[in-house]
Amino acid sequence: MKIFFWAFISLLFFCQMFFGQSNPKRFSIYLLPARIKIDQLASLDLKNLKPFGKPVVEIGDISTYLKDTHEIRFNYSGANKLKKLKDTLGGKPFVIFVNDEAIYTGAFWSYLYSLSFNGVYLDLDEIEGDYPKVQLRLGYPSKKFFTGKDPRSDERIFDELEKGGFLYEQLEVIGKCKKIVATGKRHASWVFTFSLDSTVQGNYPGKEISFEKFADFGGNQLRALLEVEKDSRLGENSEISFNSKKEIVLKFEVQVKPTAAKINLIDFFAR
Repeated sequence: MKIFFWAFISLLFFCQMFFGQSNPKRFSIYLLPARIKIDQLASLDLKNLKPFGKPVVEIGDISTYLKDTHEIRFNYSGANKLKKLKDTLGGKPFVIFVNDEAIYTGAFWSYLYSLSFNGVYLDLDEIEGDYPKVQLRLGYPSKKFFTGKDPRSDERIFDELEKGGFLYEQLEVIGKCKKIVATGKRHASWVFTFSLDSTVQGNYPGKEISFEKFADFGGNQLRALLEVEKDSRLGENSEISFNSKKEIVLKFEVQVKPTAAKINLIDFFAR
């Protein structure tokens, strides 16, 4: 009886190791078992890969995924998870899952691991601050070391990220400022409204675009570029004039969603 019991336990343990210990939900990144080395990734059959242990990154650990460049903005929890890996790993294989399906493999990387790599990697040395943005890149130390088909634009990944509101695209437009309104928040910010003259990259359906910028995160710089003047009698946040004829190039990250899309201004300069 004892022999049967331990045989059953051993079989159960084997099944868990082979088929995985948990079922991944939506977009997630799992470490591969330690016995799988980087030079074995190309020979793995994705259909046989199942989740092992707990995910390193889950969909709730990211804020945005930029479709054009495969840059991931991690939130505070995601940053903390990756910082823990940063001190212990270099050249550690991972696999990206959508639901229970393995999409592609890659590796977490560090300057401590100096070998070249023909695959997708995420550089742990770029994990800085509370909300880091890190790119899933091809080929280490440069793209010339990558051969084959780029797996990052798999529609299963994009579809899942879009459903959750995490997928963003680049938008670059040229416009003129129509209005600046102070929000009155404790941390000073303004809502800028621009009329759009032309689109350089991406698609935007409207003829004008509005966005909020905080003083310390580009708001003051944009007001300076627009040559804002203030009426000291009405307070610090009261603009009396600005250059409404000046053409400004605006670069955004725009949420890929049919309605109520969020936009993040990431760069701007005078044309």
